[in-house]
Amino acid sequence: MTGREARVAAGRPDAGSLAEVARDVLRVASGSSSVRGRRPTVLVLSDGSSVLSRGDLGAEAVRPVLERKCRVVERATGMDAFPLAFARAEPGELVRTLELLRPNYDAILIADVAAPRCFELQRLLAHGPVACPVLHDDQQGTAVMAAAAVLVSLAGTGREPEETCAVVVGAGAAGSATARLLHHLGLGELRVVDSAGILRPGRSGLTADKAELAALTNRRGLSGPLAAALRGADLCVALSGSPIAADDLAGMNAKPIIIPLSYPDIEVGAEDAAALGATYLPALENDLSNNLATPGLLLAACRLGLRRLSMRDLHAAVDCLTSLPGPRAGAAPFPRVAPGPLAESIARAIADQRSGTARTCGCDAAPG
Repeated sequence: MTGREARVAAGRPDAGSLAEVARDVLRVASGSSSVRGRRPTVLVLSDGSSVLSRGDLGAEAVRPVLERKCRVVERATGMDAFPLAFARAEPGELVRTLELLRPNYDAILIADVAAPRCFELQRLLAHGPVACPVLHDDQQGTAVMAAAAVLVSLAGTGREPEETCAVVVGAGAAGSATARLLHHLGLGELRVVDSAGILRPGRSGLTADKAELAALTNRRGLSGPLAAALRGADLCVALSGSPIAADDLAGMNAKPIIIPLSYPDIEVGAEDAAALGATYLPALENDLSNNLATPGLLLAACRLGLRRLSMRDLHAAVDCLTSLPGPRAGAAPFPRVAPGPLAESIARAIADQRSGTARTCGCDAAPG
C-alpha cells in the first residue's frame, strides 16, 4: 500500500486531493473554468400540492416521491440529484430562494406542483435570474410520453393523426401540456375537458392558461360536459385522476383508443374499455410514466445549455420514443429499454433536431 493509499484508508486528508481541490477552487473563483470532473446536479423540487393523483398532500408527503425521482434521474443520466420539498410559498418568493441556492445545482426539475402555480413557477424560473435548465416532469415529461403513446396507438389501429378526433381529460399540468403537444403534432380535432366541461373561448371562469389552451383546441366550438366532448371521438387520453363513467364513453366512435394515465386512481377500467372494443393502454400495465422521457429531456437541456425546451425539441423526443426498435410486450406501445441508453437516445435526438441532423433513434432493448 502506498503512503497516499494508507492516508486515505486511515481517514486522514490526502495532500494530493486537497491540492487538486484547491486548484479547482481558484480556477472557479477566477472565472476561468468550472470544477473539473464534477457531475451536473439536478434539484428536484415540489410543494406537494399535486402528489400523484391524490392532490394536495403537502411537502412532507411528497418527499418519498422526490427521493424516487432523484434515483431515476441519477440512474438514467449519471447526473447527481437531490430533493427539495418546500412549504407553500408564492412562486416569486420561491424563485428568490432558489436564486440564493443557485451555486448548489445546475438544473431544476419541478415535480408534483399543482396548476396554475406550476405554470407561473416554470415561467419565472425559465426567464428570471436563475439561469439554468428548468423542466417540469408532469408537463414536459408526461406530454412526450403520452404523445408518443398516442402516435403508436394510432399507427397500430390504422388511423392518421390529422383525421383523428382526440379528447384530453384533465387540464392541469399534465393534461394542458399533453394537449399542447398533440396540437403541435397535428391531430385533426382536439378537445380538452376540465371539471367544468369542455374548454372553449369565452367560457366563464377560465384561467389565462386555460383560455390560451381553449383558443388552440375545440375548433367546432363545442360546449357541455365530458359526455359531449367524447361523442364522436376516436381517442381519449385521461389525465385527471377522476373516474370516467361508462355512459360517457359510450358516445365514442367504434373501437376507440383509451389511454388512462393517472395512477394509482385509474380513470377507465378494463371492463368498460373492453365493452367498447377499445385499444386500451392503462399506465401501470404498460409502464407508461414520465420517467420514460424526463431523464432524456434533462440530459439534453443540460448538455445543450437550454433553459427550456421548445415544441420542436419535444417533438424530436416523441419521434425518438415512437421509433424505438425491439419487441413489445402485449399492447405496450414501447419496447423495454434500459434507462441510460434511452435517456442518451432522447438527448441525442434533441441535439440532432437543433443541429438539423436527422437519424433514427436507436437503443438496445432491455434484457428480460
